Amino acid sequence: FGITNVEVEYRESLCTQSAGVSLLLYAADIDITDITNLRRYFTTVLGLSISAEATPHCEGTGGVYLYEDGDSKNILLVTAHHVVLPLSEGSNDDYTYTLPESASNDDSMPLYVMIPSPRKLAEILKSIEQSIDSYSKEIASYRRAIEWWKNRLANDNVDSIQQSRGVCIIDECQLASTKACDNISTLENFLKEFQRDWGENEEQIIGHAARSPPIAFGAGEDEDVAIIKLDRTKLGNAFNGNVMDLGTKITDRDFAARMNPRNHAKDTHTNNDMIDL
Repeated sequence: FGITNVEVEYRESLCTQSAGVSLLLYAADIDITDITNLRRYFTTVLGLSISAEATPHCEGTGGVYLYEDGDSKNILLVTAHHVVLPLSEGSNDDYTYTLPESASNDDSMPLYVMIPSPRKLAEILKSIEQSIDSYSKEIASYRRAIEWWKNRLANDNVDSIQQSRGVCIIDECQLASTKACDNISTLENFLKEFQRDWGENEEQIIGHAARSPPIAFGAGEDEDVAIIKLDRTKLGNAFNGNVMDLGTKITDRDFAARMNPRNHAKDTHTNNDMIDL
């Protein structure tokens, strides 16, 4: 081909492992309670619903987060032995995951853990559909009220007081109907993301069991624990440490009363929808 010279160029590139969609950031300031309550199941707040991939019908919750000693950046999640290794599925053995000597060693496959559990996923899907249906019924009710008052105000016999009241009700119904429509749109978008990002088991895996001693039954005190090594790429920027979700319904007054049941105690807590332990 008449090639007289060849120049070879080396370029450095960064390879990042893809672990699917990352967990969501906690967002307590979203102006729709349905979404705020649903998002929490895809965040790192304490009490997240988990299950082992091998036994999805057995679910539990994540307890607390731990960091490994030394310079390790690994984040661990504490849960119960019976969550990842149900007694009904086998013996009560001491489990420790070790890296396989070869890629073909099936006996050393990790015991993967998923978030949320399949049952919780089904509940979330049903909750979204019910919320959309509820808002749709509200919109229909508001529109009937608007139509009724418009017909009423068209009557020449309506006095000024009724006229003013009817106009206010129509404005309120139109505003509420618009907000309900916006909520439906938000829920539908969340549903699309939910079905796209969390429809497969592989997308739900957040780590694997690293250590789980056998359940020990004692006099008044049992030992039932498992340590999950989390996939940092799955956490993304969503990890906030040991944080509890208080929900969106507790008032500042109730929160203060729960944090300080003794009236003379000094108030050192603030309600910002989350508690950092």
